Amino acid sequence: RSYYMDATLENLSATIVYNYEDADMNGITHNAKMIVVDDSGNSMEYEDTDELDYQVTSEFQDPGSFSIVTAGDATLNIETVDGEMSISIFPNPTYDNAKLIFTNIMDSEKAELSIVNVLGEIVFEDDIDITKGNNEIPLDLIHLKSGLYTVNILSSSFNQSKNIIKK
Repeated sequence: RSYYMDATLENLSATIVYNYEDADMNGITHNAKMIVVDDSGNSMEYEDTDELDYQVTSEFQDPGSFSIVTAGDATLNIETVDGEMSISIFPNPTYDNAKLIFTNIMDSEKAELSIVNVLGEIVFEDDIDITKGNNEIPLDLIHLKSGLYTVNILSSSFNQSKNIIKK
């Protein structure tokens, strides 16, 4: 769940409490952090200052300006583990277009790409070819509203998800 400000909040000094349910966070509980996106599209993560599950509390002391508040796990990147293929998305956050970048590609294969909004709705689906010679695949997000999305890549040997912020 992402919250959008009608007007950008500037120089806010406050404590914000973000309450969520399992369905909102795909099972992430107290490991969540608050993520804010400013009006320029830059994102910042803020540590949870309470000890409660299903609630993220963060204190802001003149953090600049921001226009979107959401919560998520501690990172927007997926790192390679033991040489497995991994994906990253650049730029993230983005306005209209991004690239899926694959590393450690062993064999060429077809995969299913889906983009899911914070309500769990699939907003885009496509088949893609992952090959050593084609490790960057363009991702057109111009048709999506601003917010937090999950990009899922599924093949017979590979299954990863990556969060992206659309400004």
